[in-house]
Amino acid sequence: MIECKRFRIELWQCPSRGFHVSVAPLEYLRKEEFRAWVKLCRRNFMSLTTTKPWRFKIIFSSYENAVLFAKNLVRQLGEAVFFDNSKRQLMLVTPKEEA
Repeated sequence: MIECKRFRIELWQCPSRGFHVSVAPLEYLRKEEFRAWVKLCRRNFMSLTTTKPWRFKIIFSSYENAVLFAKNLVRQLGEAVFFDNSKRQLMLVTPKEEA
């Protein structure tokens, strides 16, 4: 079965505010890994919504933009899938081809 290893990336639709993409760690991260993850989220203009469990989130007005962002985030974090809660399915993301 395909699953997330270190981070849970989710996409869901809120009736009043568009499409949300969130990311949270699934396991304990060492200090260096945690700092790198926080920097990555901030570089992607995500905002911290909860502390313990840590969760960053960003909101999009269109489904297509939210899916593109989620796929890019999955690749940046080295995961294979994200959960599309609006369709209730896992979305498999192919890794970037390296030159």
